[in-house]
Amino acid sequence: MECRIKILPELIASQIKAGEVVETPASVVKEMMENSIDAGARNITVNIRNLGRDLIQIVDDGMGMTANEAVQAFLEHATSKISSLDDIYALQTFGFRGEALSSIAAISEVELLTRTLEEEVGTRVVMQGGKLIDKSPVATKKGTQFLVKNIFYNTPARRKFIDSRQHKISEQIRNEFRKIAITNHEVAMQLIVDGQTVYTLSPSNLAERITSLFGQAVKGNLLEVKADTSIVKISGFIGNPKDSRRSSGLQYMFANGRFFRSPYMHKAVMKAYEKLIADGNIPSYFLFFEVAPERLDQNIHAQKLEVQFADEKDIWQILNSAVRETLAKTGVVSLMDFDQTVQVEIPVADQKVNYAFPRSTTKTNYDPFREMMKQRSNELHGSESVSSVYETFDETYDSPSNDEISQTAELSNKEQFEYIDSSYPSQMEMNFSEEPTFEKVMLLGGSLFIARNQGRIFIGNLQLMKQTVLFETYLGKLHNHEGASQQLLFPEVLSLSDRHYDSLIQNKEEIEKLGFIIKYISQGLIEVDAVPAELMGKNLESCIYDMAEELHEGESNNEMRLRQLADSIARSDTRKMDTFTDDEALSIIKEYFIKNGAAYTESGQIVIREISREELKKIL
Repeated sequence: MECRIKILPELIASQIKAGEVVETPASVVKEMMENSIDAGARNITVNIRNLGRDLIQIVDDGMGMTANEAVQAFLEHATSKISSLDDIYALQTFGFRGEALSSIAAISEVELLTRTLEEEVGTRVVMQGGKLIDKSPVATKKGTQFLVKNIFYNTPARRKFIDSRQHKISEQIRNEFRKIAITNHEVAMQLIVDGQTVYTLSPSNLAERITSLFGQAVKGNLLEVKADTSIVKISGFIGNPKDSRRSSGLQYMFANGRFFRSPYMHKAVMKAYEKLIADGNIPSYFLFFEVAPERLDQNIHAQKLEVQFADEKDIWQILNSAVRETLAKTGVVSLMDFDQTVQVEIPVADQKVNYAFPRSTTKTNYDPFREMMKQRSNELHGSESVSSVYETFDETYDSPSNDEISQTAELSNKEQFEYIDSSYPSQMEMNFSEEPTFEKVMLLGGSLFIARNQGRIFIGNLQLMKQTVLFETYLGKLHNHEGASQQLLFPEVLSLSDRHYDSLIQNKEEIEKLGFIIKYISQGLIEVDAVPAELMGKNLESCIYDMAEELHEGESNNEMRLRQLADSIARSDTRKMDTFTDDEALSIIKEYFIKNGAAYTESGQIVIREISREELKKIL
């Protein structure tokens, strides 16, 4: 009987093994850039053509290789990092298993140009399908240059896979570049895609590198994290809770310089943000873990995307505490002072003395709300404001009659409540006998205010009012095709993720109706030449990001998509609007009642609410 178990031919075995290391062109970018970092490069250039199918070129100024090393590097398990088993547990470099170059050479055509500083002439090596085609001397500069061509040419199924996922492959390449760029911010790097320069990064500190990669909008929301213990040293940045997003994308963790994924450590960060961000939102973070090499196993995943900490539970607690402390220092959450050394001395009771309980007294006319109003009003308007407001209350509302008191008691004894849908007209609209003219506005801090109109008292939110006004304005422009553009003095080039870029492309016409003039340079790269007049001087990058994010997760229905587009711009425009003057407040209120006048936003948030006589009596 013929034996059914066979030994695979070397060519097939090498291609299968290559598939574990090289899943996509992005894997090649990752492995080659890590080799350049290990070689001590201070400048790295990555050049991509046709999603890497035609060319992936990596040029560095590292130490280079001799002629013998250049050939030896392509052999299976050839490595300069390990000489004994113990070395695996004391790694300080990226590459170490010696699988990358042999795997890449097995599924592509590779040309290598390299020269060391000591040599006058370099070496050229050509590999095809894992076989050495040519080795010859060549004139080249110090360092190494890899040219990977026709990737997966001998595995048609994998090449077809690239064709079916073009946008995702493009984003993967950028993401691998960003990972290496973040953790090696002292190295100059450049990414060129189809002849267009996507990133040009100078050596810098971590914060500057993050800003260069993700834009100025990120910089203002970075909060520094530091924790130095005998187990782990944690450093980096986390995002301000108000800048959290519904989608992931700016979450990076590095262990001893290597990017890794860990749902467990991610949970430690999310736990620290608990109740500080909306459900479903994810904060950004760029966190670096430094541990003793022998306490970290980096060899548990084929692409080295996962690691195993020997002190995992302890590191979880340290990370969670470090993030919470950072949030506390920014005033987002309270922080108890555990370093306080002062102790309260409690005297010992004397058994010979009869102790009596202290008598409790009450101040019947004490009104905490009046004191709070006085303090806040004095800060904003001077000492005269509070008395005038309370006089207004007294003038407007007379004491209730006995009949009214009986009716109120009768209602409270029913112990049942009538449910009113938030979309019900009486909830949505404010009823006025004539056009509202708010006489005086008292600002309560932030965007809140209290005001009087026709003898009635109202409280409201100026930020939501302004947001609603802008929403109605932008929606009108979309419907009427009348968006006015304001030319930028200097066009702004922005780098976007592929999904955000695609969202803008798919909604190009609607975006132009708002007043944006955008050139789509290449996948992920846009140039903004003009913006709606209302957005001049605002954070353009943040606005574009919010718009693309909303459209990416939006509705297919055209009208709903227009409303989402208008809403995203309005929210982005008013996100940091939290201080107002009296004149600004009155202007916003007036404009709000002209444009809309509803008590609630479409999502159910209260914009303005009347304080009834009964409610005031309960308070006062």
